[in-house]
Amino acid sequence: MEIKARIGSGKIAEPIKGVVWYSKGFLHNGSHFFNLLEFWLGSFIRAKILNAGRLWHNQDPEPDVQVEFEQGKVVFLAAWEEAFSHYTIELLSPSGRLRYDQGGKSITWQSTHSNSSIAGQEILQTFPETVANGLIRYQWHVADQLANALADKPHTLSTGRQSLVTLEAMHQIINQQ
Repeated sequence: MEIKARIGSGKIAEPIKGVVWYSKGFLHNGSHFFNLLEFWLGSFIRAKILNAGRLWHNQDPEPDVQVEFEQGKVVFLAAWEEAFSHYTIELLSPSGRLRYDQGGKSITWQSTHSNSSIAGQEILQTFPETVANGLIRYQWHVADQLANALADKPHTLSTGRQSLVTLEAMHQIINQQ
């Protein structure tokens, strides 16, 4: 929620470019990142496959693909799960850099500031700000959002329709191969 709010307020300014590292298949694990980026950056617009990659367990494609959302472009790169698990997002913005590491366990923001050594040059802050993510209580957050939905209160749960839109976009990408 915090990242979406920062993008909405302009604290994370547009244009936004990024890189996602995923493994275990574009549909299996890439879909989580795709859905999160739809939430942060808006609807899927188009995609271009950069490398068809392989099939994870002979079922799930692992393409390298550039995806354009309403508020930014992100390249998805397939890692090798058999070597090590690596699930990250890095977003660059004129106002700084966001890192979403270890599948969301660590989220940091580095805003820009003026370089005292070179006039007119902006650089990233040396020490990143840790963005609270609540991941340690994720099951509580889901239960809280379910309670809100059942009580007809505002919630951020994905609907079945939204999930289908995500999967349709991903299949559109896969079918480019």
